[in-house]
Amino acid sequence: MKKIYFVLLVIFVFNFGAFSSDTLRFYSPGTASVYFTSYPVQIARFELPQPATINSIIVTLGGDDPSGTAELHLYNHEGGNIIPELKQDLCDPLILQKTMAGDEPIQVFPPLPVYQSNNQFFVVVTDFQNGAKLASDNVTYSGFCLAGASGGDFYWEYLQTASGTTTFQTKAFKIDVLLNYEQLPSPPYLEDVTASVGIASENYSNRGLSVADFDNDGDEDLIRRNLLYRNDGGTFTDITTAAGISGNPYANAFADMDNDGLLDVVFVLADTIYIYKNEGNETFSKHLAAFAPQVSGYSGTQTLCVGDINNDKFPDIFIGRLWNTYPTPLPNYLYLNNGNLTLSDNTSAIYPNPNLNLRRTRGGTFVDFDDDGDMDLYVTNYYLERDEFYWNNGDGTFTNIIVEKGMDLNASGSNHGTGGVWADYDNDGDMDLLLPQFAHPNYAVLYDHRGTTIYRNEGAPSYNFTDLIGSPTLDDDIQFEETHAGASFGDLNNDGLQDFYTTNFYNCRYSDVYIQKPDHRFQLKTQHYLPSQTINTGEDAIMFDFNNDGRLDILTGYYNKNVVLFKNSCTEQNNFLQLTLRSTSGNAFALGGRATVYAGGQQFTREVFSGHGANMRDPYTLHLGLGENEQIDSVVVKWPVQPPVFETFHNLSINTRYSLFEGGQIVGVQNYPLQLIGSVYAFPNPGKGEANLMVTANSSGNLNWELYDQLGRKVNAGTKPVFQNISLQICLNSQGQLLPPGLYFYRVSLGLGLAKTGKLIIEGK
Repeated sequence: MKKIYFVLLVIFVFNFGAFSSDTLRFYSPGTASVYFTSYPVQIARFELPQPATINSIIVTLGGDDPSGTAELHLYNHEGGNIIPELKQDLCDPLILQKTMAGDEPIQVFPPLPVYQSNNQFFVVVTDFQNGAKLASDNVTYSGFCLAGASGGDFYWEYLQTASGTTTFQTKAFKIDVLLNYEQLPSPPYLEDVTASVGIASENYSNRGLSVADFDNDGDEDLIRRNLLYRNDGGTFTDITTAAGISGNPYANAFADMDNDGLLDVVFVLADTIYIYKNEGNETFSKHLAAFAPQVSGYSGTQTLCVGDINNDKFPDIFIGRLWNTYPTPLPNYLYLNNGNLTLSDNTSAIYPNPNLNLRRTRGGTFVDFDDDGDMDLYVTNYYLERDEFYWNNGDGTFTNIIVEKGMDLNASGSNHGTGGVWADYDNDGDMDLLLPQFAHPNYAVLYDHRGTTIYRNEGAPSYNFTDLIGSPTLDDDIQFEETHAGASFGDLNNDGLQDFYTTNFYNCRYSDVYIQKPDHRFQLKTQHYLPSQTINTGEDAIMFDFNNDGRLDILTGYYNKNVVLFKNSCTEQNNFLQLTLRSTSGNAFALGGRATVYAGGQQFTREVFSGHGANMRDPYTLHLGLGENEQIDSVVVKWPVQPPVFETFHNLSINTRYSLFEGGQIVGVQNYPLQLIGSVYAFPNPGKGEANLMVTANSSGNLNWELYDQLGRKVNAGTKPVFQNISLQICLNSQGQLLPPGLYFYRVSLGLGLAKTGKLIIEGK
């Protein structure tokens, strides 16, 4: 049972947010002391409930000699590991000096306060001198996170011998950490709305997710493994049976396989591939596309990606496979689309020697990394097998350039690749690769197994890549994780910089949200977005705007079982643009096409993909955050043909979804009324026991408001009608009672518009 003791001390308010000062401890105060004197290394594992700044540490040392000393190390998150093996110092070692016999609490201060944004850290005490002993309480605790074979069991206290042998104890060291907790948005920006929007919660893996607007009504629809959900304006209806779709596929995809402008459905079953042709009336006709050329069929399929590799207008597919029986590898497949709803095996184009087509593949993506108008293929391999990077020669053949590009390489060979997602993260116009990787900390030390990294595309003329491990972009901000399973790129706050979401395999290892900063570094903001810091969402994820409110939501899963949809309610007041591309000279949905938006002296580039990581198929709609830019200068589209054809579009407005057709036609699909609230302010502020909100709206409707205290508890809430351009006054007091002194946060929203938030201070009468 997890036990956490907090002592509330005081509240600090800074320009950039509020911090509450607390003491974090896991032992039971007032109990007799226990010592484990024969262990030279003693490790306290601290679970951090929210981001905080560590100011000082109080360690209780025992021993009869008043000159006893020990050394304290403060170590980083360590990828969710049980003990620190990378030994990433958060500050220089600190000396613990006794001044009296017996138990003595000793307080030490880091040279500078240590900010920790992740959910764990370690306090390690070593180098005991003159009889100094680290005190534990005399209480027995069960492990606070019991994952068993899927990640191990976690306890508060670990002991290490001189040879490195480690054991745990069911007690807790007498260590207090004095810190200031960061004030978080309340509620967090991402909310689980799965059940409320009509998505069922069957107990199977979240692998096999595809998103696209198959009925061309402006809403993104969904395939969940074998179920087709129609999006009805923000809620989903299961129409699988009515649509004429059946089967239990290993993988699925929305793709216009006959190039008629309607998205069909591809199902990869045990030994056959079926194409369900979209008849244009929400029904599909079933067509046998291919039989598996191998006895093992398509079992073990881990990834399915779609792209027109020969520029004949008909999308082709790559199937990557992992294993049926661990760890026996299985062959991958490459299929060409014949244009008549059948497929031809073209695997020899990438594996001319069938004996070399035995890898353990976890991810694959078609991408035009070198901007030459044809689609290349990146294949992510697990089990320390080198990834494959197939350059499209433009004549039906491919060359594996993974060695030439120096990717997926470490001192002992290659890594455990687990996914892969491409995006122009640094806004320089070319596609970079975020490569999630699985790496046990002890193997990272012994064999240089690498954690998750970004390979930055250096662009023309070489299109070489720089591994950003070891650079400030990654080392200072993206923290090592042991069991990264997948990732998804997208601009979650519409500031013009793409962020990413990571997933994890093991229990007791958790998903994270990283927000990109203007210098292209990333900052861990998990608890600002996710409803809990301890969410394990399984193998991979997709970002898309399911409710057309102009914000990217996240579709993923819980513990490899149930699909979960997180609705994004980020309150940052930024602008955006959404685009769908429709080609005539290339494939109709412009797979491999690219749009670059120019606004305010900046450029923002997105490419149309379908497929990444563990059976994730991305939407065809491109979402581009624009930051504070209020005017779009132009949009340049690179149509997916060889050689590339470029076309410039003008007169597009912000906060709008458009379809851009090759030849110059622009169709506005959806205008998003995001700026519905004109102004809101609290008065008096500070108030003495009471306060009000004054709200002016840009549109009429029902205004929702909430008031939260500094601990995130809802104090009051309500709904009132508001009329366009007419100010509305709202009393924030709860049922006429005076508000207790303290710091409060208010949130006001109208329809699908962006909410506005603010702070309120209440003083005593």
